[in-house]
Amino acid sequence: MTRKGISLSYSYDSLPAPAADLGTWLSEQAPKAGDPAYLLAFADDGIIWGYISNNQVHLSSEAFPTVSPPLREETLQQAHLFGPTGEVRLWRSPHEGWQAVLIQDQPSEQEDALDEFYFLWGAPGDESAQGFTLLLEKGRGFRQAVPLTDTAKVVKLHVRHYLAYDDTTGSAYIALSRLVSLEGGAQ
Repeated sequence: MTRKGISLSYSYDSLPAPAADLGTWLSEQAPKAGDPAYLLAFADDGIIWGYISNNQVHLSSEAFPTVSPPLREETLQQAHLFGPTGEVRLWRSPHEGWQAVLIQDQPSEQEDALDEFYFLWGAPGDESAQGFTLLLEKGRGFRQAVPLTDTAKVVKLHVRHYLAYDDTTGSAYIALSRLVSLEGGAQ
């Protein structure tokens, strides 16, 4: 859905990749994303959700170790630390090692943004622990532990697409997308 009145552009800045402990690096980057800051990480052995609170990284693997793998540099493919003002994106390049960028909202009169919400697989079950709720998709057996405790029926991932316009044709296109928030609620 296009939201009228959103005039945003983005800044896209390279960041120094983690040199030491991954958890420490993520907690240092969290203020750039805003509050609350969520983590969505993809690893060889599964999906890891998390959130940052009081400079501490809280991971789904701590709350539900049978559902979520631990956050390990050896298996991590990419991570998205995101919040209301920006996203820190980290990925492993096969030839250059770790790469990181910061994408932040910037006021603009020339570019627009398109916000969309994507429903996550599964419905909240009865299990919650340490700020995480277990989502269950019974038909396919999918399970994931999301960093929310106030979920009602569904969990949605808020994604912002930054639009740009072709100078020749005037056609709009998505120049870049970033994660904004994780929300629970009714359908």
